[in-house]
Amino acid sequence: MPITTGEGAPSPYEQIARVLAAHLDETEAGRTARAEEAGASWAAQLSRPRPNGTGTGIDAAVEHLTGVFADMGFDPEPVSVGARRHIRLRACPFRAVAREHPDVVCGIHRGLLRGILSRIGAPPVTTELLPFVEPELCVAQVSPTTSTTANA
Repeated sequence: MPITTGEGAPSPYEQIARVLAAHLDETEAGRTARAEEAGASWAAQLSRPRPNGTGTGIDAAVEHLTGVFADMGFDPEPVSVGARRHIRLRACPFRAVAREHPDVVCGIHRGLLRGILSRIGAPPVTTELLPFVEPELCVAQVSPTTSTTANA
């Protein structure tokens, strides 16, 4: 739910987020690329490498991601679908801005997802963020890969 100031008006934070998202770059592809870079940088502030002795497989990586998303207020729900792991993100705290600027907001979250996995030394995986698979639901997918092009 967006923070608002009386009568449902957007908060100053939401307003500035919209302005920044709209002016991050002139093209959608440029905004997406810059947003993913910003998300990867943000990962360093939100995630610490796992302590020695904790799991290093895909399940441990998804558990770590789920914890980070929970701390951010996404109300995540991990679900296994065959070899894939999904994290259902049911409460995006940036949903209002994401609806207007999915290239930026979802790009930041995609970069964050990949940055966290890189930072914790996750096994080779392929990741994707599926925005708005339902009106109030996005899904982060993490799948094992044997390819050298993980996260492509």
